Amino acid sequence: MFSEIIRLKFKEKKEMVIIDAPLLYETKFLEFVCYPILVPYCDEQAQMERLMKRNGMSESDARSRLDA
Repeated sequence: MFSEIIRLKFKEKKEMVIIDAPLLYETKFLEFVCYPILVPYCDEQAQMERLMKRNGMSESDARSRLDA
């Protein structure tokens, strides 16, 4: 992924490179090569509703998943 970022940003002169990489973000690696880092926000009630609808989960199962 790092080489792809470098290729797009410097070789192809892309002004913006968007990466969907939550686990890579947790490693703190992206802080050294990406700026700014944007984090989407969704309130807890909306998360619950979307999770229950999308996965057919009960409220208690959805709550357990969000709490994890």
